Amino acid sequence: MNEEGPANKAWFWKVNLLAFGLITVAVLFYSLGQVYYLRQTLESHLRDNRQMVLNAVNRQTELGFLAEDALNNTILLFLGNTARFLNFLHEVEPFHNQELASFADENGLAGVAIIEPGQEMVSGPQGWLGAEHSCGQNGDLLSKAPGFFLHSWPRPQGGCVLIGYPDSRLQKLQEQFSLPSILAFLSSAPEIAFLEIADPHRDYSAFGPDVARQEIDIQGQTVVIGFDTERYRQRVKGIWQSFFLYASFFAGFGLLLTYILYRFQRQHLVEITRYERELAREQEDAALGRAAATIAHEVRNPLNAIGLGLQRIDLEANLDGEHKALLTAMGKAMQRTNTIIEGLLRYSLPIAPRYAPVEVDKILAQQLLLRSPQCEKENIKVDFLPGYQGEVAADADLLAQLFDNIIKNAIEAQPEGGWLRVVSSRENGGVLVICDNDGFAKSDDITRLAEPYFTGKTRGSGLGLAICAKIVESHHGTLSLQEVQEGVLQVRVWLPVNAGISPVH
Repeated sequence: MNEEGPANKAWFWKVNLLAFGLITVAVLFYSLGQVYYLRQTLESHLRDNRQMVLNAVNRQTELGFLAEDALNNTILLFLGNTARFLNFLHEVEPFHNQELASFADENGLAGVAIIEPGQEMVSGPQGWLGAEHSCGQNGDLLSKAPGFFLHSWPRPQGGCVLIGYPDSRLQKLQEQFSLPSILAFLSSAPEIAFLEIADPHRDYSAFGPDVARQEIDIQGQTVVIGFDTERYRQRVKGIWQSFFLYASFFAGFGLLLTYILYRFQRQHLVEITRYERELAREQEDAALGRAAATIAHEVRNPLNAIGLGLQRIDLEANLDGEHKALLTAMGKAMQRTNTIIEGLLRYSLPIAPRYAPVEVDKILAQQLLLRSPQCEKENIKVDFLPGYQGEVAADADLLAQLFDNIIKNAIEAQPEGGWLRVVSSRENGGVLVICDNDGFAKSDDITRLAEPYFTGKTRGSGLGLAICAKIVESHHGTLSLQEVQEGVLQVRVWLPVNAGISPVH
């Protein structure tokens, strides 16, 4: 038989464990890929938002410039028409200072002044223009004083009309389109934690890891943008939680399934090994039977002839001294050889028990009684504790042979005296017989003592316990050997009560 065959089949649980390990690794790489994709998406999103903010600021600034130009042009048009109208009225009837002051107040102007070609001037309200009151070179707005813009309109007949327009509206418009106002408006957008001109005294790291900070240069100023990345981090956290959840599930399920497969395969391999051993033993028994038949035919007849010859020489030769001792030794050697052949024949033949109700304690007592003279001679103390009162279905002759072999081995193991204890009891629906004896010389493999030709004694064929094992097996029982303490061998024989009764279906 190929002993490596069953071992080579114990690979499926390893493949199962490897498969679940690969699945877990695949889930890990998938999770890492998702995290990497989210990271790339976040970086792309931050770049897009950064460019969006930059474009929005530039666009709002351009709109501010356009709005300011439009407002300037509107004010210039309004003031130009007002100056023409004042000049026309002044030509019809010259204004007085109080009249110009009233006109300015009614039209929301800071003040009005009409300068004649000779530098004579009519102005209202009083003192709004200050000390300087010369005409300008063009019609643009001139900031001549705080709080208003000054427009100079040249009169066709010489001189000019000066009109002051309050700068509050234009300043409000400029404030609306200024960089701080634009940044404050954009900072209310989603995913933007803060957006402001960089403050060197402010600690932006206090916003925590959920805010990604970037800096851009706008109109020569450093602007700090803080993007809220909490959604990204929550997504990453969810991915890792899912990974650990699935990994734990796959690992736990894989280990459980692997353990089940491992136990199943171990049990299966034990069964296969047992079948192979039984088959090997059957093949060995068959070969042994053929060899035993040959030995019985080829060896026993010459041995019988030799035995008869030795008996005749002993009776007729009238030997004495050394020759008589040699003849006796030859006879004993022939008897041992014949005993080995008989044991071999008994082991090789199949055992077919003839079941009948027997009392195990009674058989044990008979075999101990038969061996009691030998025990007394060898100075071996025997203790028998019968504890099973009842009958079992068994072959009485085979049980007698079984117990006799066990007792005989115990006696032979103690040539200088010792003790033997035999106990019977009920256990697991059967009878358990335990035989303990001293004088055991520890074997490297105590389980092999029941194998044929394996013996721990200097003399013997090694078939005694092997025959015992076959007898117990034929009764569907079990035989085990163990060293319960140093130098003490324990033989345990368990036999079922109804081994010979066929089950009723």
